[in-house]
Amino acid sequence: MLLSTLPVLLALPFTILSALVVPGLALFEIGADGEIADWTRPDYCGQCYGGTPPPDAVKPGCCNTCEDAKHSYRLIGWVYGDGLGFPQCEREHRAHEQLREAQRHEGVPSYTTSSARRSKTCTAGEPEEEDSAYDLLGFKKAMYPSIVEEIVEEIVEELVEEDEWVRITRLSHQFPIVVGVDSEEVSDDPLPVVIWHGLGDSADADGIKDVAKLIDEIHPGTYTYLIAPTGKAGSADRQASFFGNVTEQIEQVCHALANDNILRTAPAIDAVGFSQGGQFLRGYVERCGDWAPRVRSLITFGSQHNGIAEFQKCASATDWICQGANALLKSSTVWSTFVQSRLVPAQYYRAIDDYDNYLEHSNFLADINNERALKNTTYADNLAALEKFVMVVFRDDQTVIPKESGWFAEVNATAATVTKLRDRPIYKDDWIGLKRLDEKDGLEFLSVQGEHMQLKTKDLKDLFATYLGPFGKEFGVPQVDVAGIWRTEF
Repeated sequence: MLLSTLPVLLALPFTILSALVVPGLALFEIGADGEIADWTRPDYCGQCYGGTPPPDAVKPGCCNTCEDAKHSYRLIGWVYGDGLGFPQCEREHRAHEQLREAQRHEGVPSYTTSSARRSKTCTAGEPEEEDSAYDLLGFKKAMYPSIVEEIVEEIVEELVEEDEWVRITRLSHQFPIVVGVDSEEVSDDPLPVVIWHGLGDSADADGIKDVAKLIDEIHPGTYTYLIAPTGKAGSADRQASFFGNVTEQIEQVCHALANDNILRTAPAIDAVGFSQGGQFLRGYVERCGDWAPRVRSLITFGSQHNGIAEFQKCASATDWICQGANALLKSSTVWSTFVQSRLVPAQYYRAIDDYDNYLEHSNFLADINNERALKNTTYADNLAALEKFVMVVFRDDQTVIPKESGWFAEVNATAATVTKLRDRPIYKDDWIGLKRLDEKDGLEFLSVQGEHMQLKTKDLKDLFATYLGPFGKEFGVPQVDVAGIWRTEF
């Protein structure tokens, strides 16, 4: 039945679509007048979404609370599950989670770990192995608000978060913190690494956790922070990769990283972004790089730095989140404030044949690329402060359209032309610091074989070995003949 109604749903205006599809996703709430409902206003009247307003509702004729909404469904015999499909329930759930997080917030260790240590992680239900002669230093699956632990010499803690059991060891202080580039004494400890996943993924996905383990395998003892901008993993994090305000998400991540004691006390951090997570991490660098943890190396894989001309194809006809997002992106309302502040891919959609509307209404990309007349010089200064900006493009990418966006190229599909970065004003006039970065050998244009996000372990190992690791290291060149990585002059 759902499959047969999909064409009808996607044909509806976006305000009606949000009322039908979005309540099941708890993305935003539409009032009876078709406008965004502000639940903080005294005259707020929450929707019951087809249910009957309960007689004992907080406000007669309305469903202002989670219990009101669930009660309205019980009155007509409808199923509501755990209730989190209702925006009212989602708000109350978030408030409860934030309170719970605040209650367990404690002091955390600083960035001082022992180098060359093995790491070990366990998941629920697995048998515990005997500890070897090595001390254990597991990566931390941290999300906003960050989970914190208390430091004790040579102890092992158990961390329970989102039904996952992670074994973490905090080691005693053996090396001083490196406070500047000119420091004569450079620690062998690898810098912390933050990872931002792509569209439709989540911070607790096996693939992302495997990347964190791989980094620790290459650089033992690496503290790895997996970003979930809303503070929730799983389906909520995946949902937030489609629907949400990118500007607000980046701001949350800025504060989360700044509040993490290991990240904020490290001399710098490295950052790895997959697909849209790459341009979001660049947004973090540009907007927060002068006050939040400083990024040394930024590596992006198949990212859309110059935007997309089309939205990616959905994996299946029953991927409701993707199908709903695609319908909004293809609608004439893509430049509306409503869509630009709620549909994530729309916020890096860039139509060169509708450039004026893009400049005026783009919520994220036009700003972060400094394309408007008034330039933000802080963006350029912050990005130019990177030591390495590594842009990896997939040679067979058919998901990111155009794939050259990963190298800031301008593609005119009508004229079948590609304008390379160094020939564009964004570089020549140094709108965001790319020219300064290039002049100090900081830009790397690389490509790997495969479709979008089809990464080989040997390629990742070579890239991570080259661009991640201890503070003050000399950057080499990826082993092209071994990993199949191509360096491109762009």
